[in-house]
Amino acid sequence: MRETDIENLLLKGFQDELKNKNNSYLYQLFMIGMRCLKPDSNGGNRINFNRYSEELKLWRQYRIGENCALNSFVIKKNRSNLFDSSSFIRALPIFLSNQDLNIAISESFKISYYITEDIDTFFFTIINGIILMEYMNENDIIQIYNILKDRLISIPSIDYIRKIKREEDKLYIIRFEDMRIKTIQILDRLISEDMSIVNYLKAILENLFSDKIDKKVMNKIEYIYKNDIVIDNSYIRNIGSYIYKLRMGRISPRSLKFVKKKDKSIYDMAEGERFNSSILGNSYLSKIERRNNREIRYVVSKSGKYKFIREI
Repeated sequence: MRETDIENLLLKGFQDELKNKNNSYLYQLFMIGMRCLKPDSNGGNRINFNRYSEELKLWRQYRIGENCALNSFVIKKNRSNLFDSSSFIRALPIFLSNQDLNIAISESFKISYYITEDIDTFFFTIINGIILMEYMNENDIIQIYNILKDRLISIPSIDYIRKIKREEDKLYIIRFEDMRIKTIQILDRLISEDMSIVNYLKAILENLFSDKIDKKVMNKIEYIYKNDIVIDNSYIRNIGSYIYKLRMGRISPRSLKFVKKKDKSIYDMAEGERFNSSILGNSYLSKIERRNNREIRYVVSKSGKYKFIREI
């Protein structure tokens, strides 16, 4: 996988955001995941969940969309059992930045479970992640089928579950194993040498999650496999370059140390004020509006534009 492969994938995947010059909640969640990547001393890149927690606390204030699982997490502040179709996009930085699929699968399980306990969500995430990675490694459909099946068979479910749950949850393990068997049966039934990789992926997703997938997420998945780049963008290319450097082990963990500061509240700032946020970095408050009992504060940073809203 080359640096340009990652850059072009992001340009295709986020073409709607680039065309409309507007973030989506999926783009926001991807960027959060990217900012939380940290090289591990034992190799690979993992999610800094201390930072991830702080990022999502701030995201509550500027998010511009969500699904039911995210809404439960953000509003009710609890992990649900709802399907989270954003999970693959949230885990995409993990798959792109890791050459070792074992690390990518393990970290994607954690980031999936962070929002929801739903087993289908995890399988949705790793099916997409593994197929995409092997597609970008230029494997053909039979090779991808064999790799995906082998990975699904070898996932140490009990070890994973013990890491996230204090007590062994036998019912959860049974549900996990049932979904593993169901998924492998679908892979076996659908495989065909004459089928394109993207059509094979879509057939798997439709058979397993047909009534659950958000259309916006499905569009992103389809865009990723297209050949054409609609709009080029230097910032997105820089993000792709940064992820590639993480993937190749060229960035020191020390340079990405996260220290949570007691940041000044955005609602205590004056219009035009510049500030350095431990989450958003160097930013400035470009505009303040008040209408319909709401106060809207527009913040501009290197990673994009953010609209913070509160009731007044």
